[in-house]
Amino acid sequence: MMEPLVFIPGLACTEHLFTPVINELKDRVTIHVADIRGPDTMDAIVEKVLAEAPSRFSLAGLSMGGYVAMEIALRAPDEVAKLALLDTKMRPDTEDEKAARHKLMEMAASGGLNEVIAVLTPRLLHPDNAEDPDLVRIIRQMTEETGADIFMAQERALLGRRDISGLVPGITVPTLVVVGDEDAITPPSAAREMHEALPDSTLVTIENAGHLTTLEQPEAVAEALADWLKLPHTV
Repeated sequence: MMEPLVFIPGLACTEHLFTPVINELKDRVTIHVADIRGPDTMDAIVEKVLAEAPSRFSLAGLSMGGYVAMEIALRAPDEVAKLALLDTKMRPDTEDEKAARHKLMEMAASGGLNEVIAVLTPRLLHPDNAEDPDLVRIIRQMTEETGADIFMAQERALLGRRDISGLVPGITVPTLVVVGDEDAITPPSAAREMHEALPDSTLVTIENAGHLTTLEQPEAVAEALADWLKLPHTV
């Protein structure tokens, strides 16, 4: 029997991040979406996901979810059958990226989720999708459902995460690396670096997509995941 698939969403994201992809795959594999809201350290998030996950599973994380997924693959290798890393990277934040996180936290602390959304949205989407009303609405919905307190907790977890770049070659399960061709946050160069570091990986670049490939091009992402899972394709 095929292991269930666990999705881990990114910063300020909810299960809506994966809804279009789940709709493509739900008849072919059992799917769970992890809830990473609450803890403010990477260790605690990893523990929460593992406590709520099946005993053995395939794992797919996007952005922050990818950082969590790599930590789980390193800490609980016997529980992870396969790994998919979507629009993420193995390197820690640069000083400029850390400063940007602190700035966003300041905005959120002062009640400025609207400002946070305004800053993040153009960076999350392909330029051609930046004003797509449905995508903009989903980003706002997810951020508002997350709320300022949880957003800041997630940022603290990201700021405190360890550098795992030297450990990634120890992840030996079949791994899919996915990246949008215009991802401005974790660019294709970061995906290629992960792909080259992982001993058993496949790299898929999604055309006409930015950082949120699962929302921008769900059919292409679902196809890549189906190939990775070796699922039968729909007609």
